[in-house]
Amino acid sequence: MPRWKRRRAPWTCFEWQPAFPVCVMFGHEVEGLRPALAELCDTHVRIPMLGRKHSLNVATAGGVVIYELLRKYQALAAASGQSRPTSRAR
Repeated sequence: MPRWKRRRAPWTCFEWQPAFPVCVMFGHEVEGLRPALAELCDTHVRIPMLGRKHSLNVATAGGVVIYELLRKYQALAAASGQSRPTSRAR
């Protein structure tokens, strides 16, 4: 995705429609990614949270995001009638 088409606010992991294949980077729970790495990203995704706690450790965050990616990948494959999706999502 061209940098000029990036969304300013991050998508939630549930709103995000990834274009496969993807590369996922996880940042520090307080500081996030280094600015130079964040600048290279086409999309920023967050995990919505309820309550007073506003961070997850990286292992937990990774599990949530990877599970959601797998769910979206399988839905794309099912919609295309194939075991693996061939078209790119947005």
